Amino acid sequence: MKQLFLLTFSLFVAFSTNIHASGSSGGGGGGGFGGGGGGSTKRGIDSEKLTLGRQVFSGRGVGSKVISKAAYQTQTTSLKSLISYIAKKHSVEEAKRLPAREIVGKMTQKQMNALKYYVRTHYGRRK
Repeated sequence: MKQLFLLTFSLFVAFSTNIHASGSSGGGGGGGFGGGGGGSTKRGIDSEKLTLGRQVFSGRGVGSKVISKAAYQTQTTSLKSLISYIAKKHSVEEAKRLPAREIVGKMTQKQMNALKYYVRTHYGRRK
């Protein structure tokens, strides 16, 4: 529990200092609000969404600039929740694999949803 608190606290500090260093881009970031689905399903799993989520989890395919301050704040909260979820279901070491500092604020809504889906699908089962 102490490790989880320290991890969450350190991520909070990193996120709050990173927003000032990154600034925010006024530009778009590319939709991402399109309809869900489209991927082939096997046993109720959306493989397209799962693949995108896996890519985001590994830090690939995410933009290089913060989309907006609002996206940064929303994604900070979501990423903290996902990190806690992984740490609870598996381990703190596994939760550290999520490159939260590198991707926060840079994901489209579609990427964020896919990441959540990947984490819930991949880490949903207990150790």
